[in-house]
Amino acid sequence: MPNSLRVVATLLMLLLPACAAPDMNSPEARVTATKDDTFLPYVAVAGKLIQFGAPGEPRQVALMARRDRKTGVLTMHARIVVGYQQGVRRHYEIARNDRGEKLAMRELSALGAGCRRPVCIHTEEFLVDLPEADVRAAQAKGYSFKVFDRTGLEILFQIPPPLVQAIIEAADKLMDPAQQTVVAKKNG
Repeated sequence: MPNSLRVVATLLMLLLPACAAPDMNSPEARVTATKDDTFLPYVAVAGKLIQFGAPGEPRQVALMARRDRKTGVLTMHARIVVGYQQGVRRHYEIARNDRGEKLAMRELSALGAGCRRPVCIHTEEFLVDLPEADVRAAQAKGYSFKVFDRTGLEILFQIPPPLVQAIIEAADKLMDPAQQTVVAKKNG
């Protein structure tokens, strides 16, 4: 995305109130999209990017799943976007589940814009790897994890059961029928 569009997107994310975003438990939040691009080694499903948090400090989260075309292995991810107004970038770099285990986290983008010293508008976007077994086990209670920046600031992401259930249902549809039977027996 060109920098000018990122600046506009960042400003809109920070200025629009979080209450205007759809409720994370609503049917609209459960909508998933499938991406079946033959140029990629996987087929992907992604949930809707949902915004929450206080105005001026919005957070966005979407669950994603990718099934490898050759091996059939499923990987689960959370795409997160954090916006804030501050003089310096926070550098979120660690994610942990509710058992304190480190989750792999990759930065997708970081942008500082609209600087009126001493405050700039920042966004940081990441992909957090989620253990498939943990996500499947969280269908009834939802899935939680935290991200931490270099100074110890933390953000709790709580993904409610309907979103967890929606991504698992969509991911299971990516399997061939034989794999679906194995998963159903294992989870049933």
